[in-house]
Amino acid sequence: MSCGPFHEFARFIDRHYPKLADPAAQSDTLWTLGNVLVSAGDMGRAMETAKEQQSVDVARGAERDAAARGGFNRRHSRRPRRSGQALRIRARELLPVYEKLGDIRQRR
Repeated sequence: MSCGPFHEFARFIDRHYPKLADPAAQSDTLWTLGNVLVSAGDMGRAMETAKEQQSVDVARGAERDAAARGGFNRRHSRRPRRSGQALRIRARELLPVYEKLGDIRQRR
């Protein structure tokens, strides 16, 4: 998303998200909301949304999706004051999942 009324998109998603019963649909909606929030410049809320999506993915057994969302958190934590947090996320949350799944490309 490169243009648009991002705050309005986020409000629309917020209104309709609670109506979703399917965990996969919840995950997809949270992914969209997180990206909208990044575009809107609301990084704090985007990170909270990413953590919520990660929880939904773990609960539904979608480990790879949960790891990917952890990667989102890591990428967006790369600001100088958050670099330590980015490394902790990678070491504690991402690498074990990628190793379990045998995805050696993500070890770098």
